[in-house]
Amino acid sequence: MLALAMLLGSIPFGHIAVRLRSPGRARDEGIGVETIRRAVGWPGLALVVALNVVKGFVPVYLTKGAVDSILVAVLVGIVAVLSHCFPYWLMFRPSGKAGSVALGALLALISH
Repeated sequence: MLALAMLLGSIPFGHIAVRLRSPGRARDEGIGVETIRRAVGWPGLALVVALNVVKGFVPVYLTKGAVDSILVAVLVGIVAVLSHCFPYWLMFRPSGKAGSVALGALLALISH
C-alpha cells in the first residue's frame, strides 16, 4: 500500500495538464493553481484538483479496507502527500503544496 501511495501520489496531474495545453509553459514557470487555470481553464483546473483528491483518497481507503490499523492508514496518507510534494516522476523536484491530496487522505480516514 505504501508503494501504491507513492506511485499514485507522484503522478503530476498539474504538470501533465499544462504540458498538454501549453508545452513550453511547464518548464518556464512553476506549476501552481494560477498557471494551471491559465493553461487549461476552470474546468481543467477542477479536473486536476479532483484527480489530486482521488490520488490521496484511493490508497488510504484501500489500506483501511485491507488493514485494521488506523496508524498504517495515516502513514499511507503521509506517503501520498509527501510523494505529491516530491514526485518520483519528476526526480523528486519540489512540486505542489498537496492540499488537495491531504484533503483526499482525510476524507478516506473519516469515511466508514
